[in-house]
Amino acid sequence: MNEKHLTYFKVENFKRFESFELNNIGQFNLILGDNNVGKTSVLEALLFDEENIVENYITHLRTILFHKELMTSTMGEAKMGVNRNDLMYFYKDFRVDREIKTTFIYKDKVKRELSIFIDFLANLIDNYENQYPQIFNEKNSESQYNQPYILAKINEDVKLIRSRQAMMGQRFIMPFVPFGSPYNRSIAKLYKYFQTNMLIKKQLINAIKLFIPLIENLEILLIDDRITTLGIIEQDTANMKPISTYGDGANRLMQILLHIPACEGKRLMIDEVDAGIFHQRFLSFWRNILETAKLYNVQIFATTHNFECIRYFKEVLQDETLEGGAAYYRDLSRTITLRTLPNGTIKSYTRTYEEVEYSVDNELEIRGGVL
Repeated sequence: MNEKHLTYFKVENFKRFESFELNNIGQFNLILGDNNVGKTSVLEALLFDEENIVENYITHLRTILFHKELMTSTMGEAKMGVNRNDLMYFYKDFRVDREIKTTFIYKDKVKRELSIFIDFLANLIDNYENQYPQIFNEKNSESQYNQPYILAKINEDVKLIRSRQAMMGQRFIMPFVPFGSPYNRSIAKLYKYFQTNMLIKKQLINAIKLFIPLIENLEILLIDDRITTLGIIEQDTANMKPISTYGDGANRLMQILLHIPACEGKRLMIDEVDAGIFHQRFLSFWRNILETAKLYNVQIFATTHNFECIRYFKEVLQDETLEGGAAYYRDLSRTITLRTLPNGTIKSYTRTYEEVEYSVDNELEIRGGVL
């Protein structure tokens, strides 16, 4: 683990969580829990930006809404940023008068806090006019004063963000692999960043042989004027085939393995990591993910409710041929079980490798449920 990997995380007033904590976090974390307990919400809460660029966090949340087709703004408005109604989706009970607050501690013991809430410009004048004269000294119309602003607090520093500015700027790769997302465009977009890197290309080809044994090369394939995908060239064939024709398993693995180098040195969240993976391929599937994450020093948070996925996660950690030695992966692997308490709150229970091994070998239920 490096200094940008988390060892502790807390989020408040986020979706179904009044207050939720993760303790004793490792580099390779498998998040377990019953349906609708909040596994995906944990991944979404972890999308805050390590560099405290709150615009990136807002952008991540907005992209989640696009994946779930929950954007309320028009296409024209969406291009300008995030509106107040969109962000309400992430506040518990839609309480935008309270802040979403995240607290996180890194491996180097540094503690940081980030909180965001939304208010109208007119309501912020009394507290922030002196701090932001460039905003409040403008000749704002009444309609402009009724525009929502995002108020972000990073440790003790407060920052006002015009919601229309939240999407401006940098090349954008979200550290999140959603469940059920379309493969064609997302895979091709990521591959374009790495297609000239021969090391990554070789790693991808070797890994995807798990699903496409005769693969020889990868190239960008233009389907029509608007859609590109990743093309597969197999041995003794003249034509490329879209990777989408090879099934969910191949596409899922490629999607994950492209995201890992894109998140080098940081973290990656993977929702329903086992989606589309046949259980006989789980060992090799896990091996590829873990070894690639180690190579690029990426912290993994992945969700599942599949006992076979958990069992093979445990078994791959016993494989002494893992690159760097199995002991390295065992020491940094965790399962984190979410359970619903009688009062309706959600609590997490972290298990080390030894605890996971004992639970799986003795067929103990560790996937969560209601206590």
